[in-house]
Amino acid sequence: MSISCENTAKALQKHLNNIPNHQASEITLDCMEPYFAKVNDARLQYLVKDTKLLFRLERNLKKKIWDPVCWELREHGFGNLALVGRQSVYGRKRDASEYFKRSTAMRHLYQDTSVDEKSNSYSGRVYLYLGGGRYLKVDVWGDLN
Repeated sequence: MSISCENTAKALQKHLNNIPNHQASEITLDCMEPYFAKVNDARLQYLVKDTKLLFRLERNLKKKIWDPVCWELREHGFGNLALVGRQSVYGRKRDASEYFKRSTAMRHLYQDTSVDEKSNSYSGRVYLYLGGGRYLKVDVWGDLN
């Protein structure tokens, strides 16, 4: 079911009051469809870009450097991947072996994450050192459980 944007808030509320709850969730506003289409296109573009970068890294990195990247991506929700230089990196410098809680060839990484105790979640950025002055920037998020 669809409602045009010309309807006022009162007319929309009146309409919603006249339909059962299970059908109310199926209502979309016509004016929102182009917005959602743009959002989905942008998400798809980021996903394609991230996937291409990951395939390129897997092909070119040594296994001992690629493994910690995989550990990081498996551990968290992630997105917005990019290769950056040292000048773009910020956050707290951490020893990679301490961060991953296992031995790794990766020397260090930078972590700039914060915790939201109300929602019991975290989010932020992690910069993984790949060597040669290059870092993989990864936006991470997840639950603390």
